[in-house]
Amino acid sequence: MRRVVLDTNVFVSALNWPLGKPRKIYDRWLSGEFQLITSTEILSELMRILRDEFGWLDEEAYEVYNLIGQIAEVVRPEKEIKAVKEDPQDNKFLECAVISGAKHIVTGDGHLLKIGRFKDIEIILPDRFLKSLAEESS
Repeated sequence: MRRVVLDTNVFVSALNWPLGKPRKIYDRWLSGEFQLITSTEILSELMRILRDEFGWLDEEAYEVYNLIGQIAEVVRPEKEIKAVKEDPQDNKFLECAVISGAKHIVTGDGHLLKIGRFKDIEIILPDRFLKSLAEESS
């Protein structure tokens, strides 16, 4: 099964705008079309953004944290990567993908997209990821 890391911006979009492509990705993960890989650092960032920038209640954000944490594979990266110079916080997605053997990072983040590929990990937009899922199922 395809192993995928979703950037926080994909989660945030999926949870706040139910008609967009990130929500389609989120729903396809929930239906078991790919294995989501994440880390406690990514989940903590998601909770913080949902609360601080989108006004979610603590209980609502924690419910999402629990749901994702129970269904996804949660890893603890051990090796620090310093590939994203412009925004070092983005390195957590590379660290998560490397330790888990994920082949894709799905993101809308320009700093990560500029890298394009890190080792054997493809860094792609949500639209491209949805197309690749469609090609795989046809």
